[in-house]
Amino acid sequence: MRPFAKLIPFVLSLMCFTPLRGQEAAPAPAPPPAGSPVNLEPFAGTRGMLLATNYSKPLAPSSRFGIFAITEFYGVYQPEEQLRKDQFMGQAHLTFALLRNLRINAGAITDHVDGFRPTAGIQYHVRSGDLFILFAPRIDLSQGHNGELFGFAEYTPRLKGDWKLYGRVQGLYNQNLELDMHAFSYVRLRLGVSYRTFRFGAGANYSTYGPFKVHEDEYGLFLGALLF
Repeated sequence: MRPFAKLIPFVLSLMCFTPLRGQEAAPAPAPPPAGSPVNLEPFAGTRGMLLATNYSKPLAPSSRFGIFAITEFYGVYQPEEQLRKDQFMGQAHLTFALLRNLRINAGAITDHVDGFRPTAGIQYHVRSGDLFILFAPRIDLSQGHNGELFGFAEYTPRLKGDWKLYGRVQGLYNQNLELDMHAFSYVRLRLGVSYRTFRFGAGANYSTYGPFKVHEDEYGLFLGALLF
């Protein structure tokens, strides 16, 4: 996504009024559509399917206030296990930009375990070349007062034209602060390629549940898209 990578074919074409036969400059990669997209990613694994979406947008182009939302739905394939193992989670936040890379947020979360409760946190992100990193801790403001650490690193170097390598490491750790015990955690890995607003490849989800830290590993394929 580096600007100079997009300019290389254009600069080369200016240097030659008539390109050499068989060596014509490739067209510049198409720019992404304008606007704030919904990030959609289905993951089909060995046990079930995970559908994750997130959305982030300022309330106005120059506003320091914005909205941020996440939803996740997970369903297992086996009908006899669906009542016990199907999961959902949804969050919606109002955000405020303190600094260029730092936002505070407050809103609500609901899931299949603890139900609805208010929550607040911070979001810090940094971009360096083709690497993007987000760190977003939060805490529930009622019930068990769970504390959560969330973050991911995304690496997208250009391969050729509109094609890029796509890699992501994502992690979450949720602790019940009232009972001082582990509630839920995961590590998710994605590796593939992207083309314009689409990405696809292989992935792995490593999940851990409850105070006894029961592990469940899952491997599969993902297909992601930015929906404008």
